[in-house]
Amino acid sequence: MSRLDYCNALFADCNDAVCQRLQLIQNSAAHVIHSQPMFSRATPLFQNLHWLPIQKRVTYKLCVLMFDIVRGSAPSYLTDLCNICSDDRFHSVSRGLFAQPTINTKLANKAFSVICSQVLQLGTHTFTY
Repeated sequence: MSRLDYCNALFADCNDAVCQRLQLIQNSAAHVIHSQPMFSRATPLFQNLHWLPIQKRVTYKLCVLMFDIVRGSAPSYLTDLCNICSDDRFHSVSRGLFAQPTINTKLANKAFSVICSQVLQLGTHTFTY
């Protein structure tokens, strides 16, 4: 499973075909661990193993990294990539969210600072201090 967690920021904005391949790998691992036939459903196996599906797993791991950055327990090379929003015109200041950098290319969309600020600004995951 550690191989699936490697470079989560790159998997956050991947296309459906890549996510589906990774999900098949995770499903196969769950079937092997439980010695279940490959045609059986993987959802109950995930629940028993306390695993999340790939997309939710990637989002969760990115949110944990951002939480560590907010708390100050993340490595400095990650902390340097993220800037807390300081412009008084934005509602993000009162919530302590991160400024989303301006991007000009599709490749820049996959940068750690862009992906993580997008994940947090979706409003589905908020952290309090």
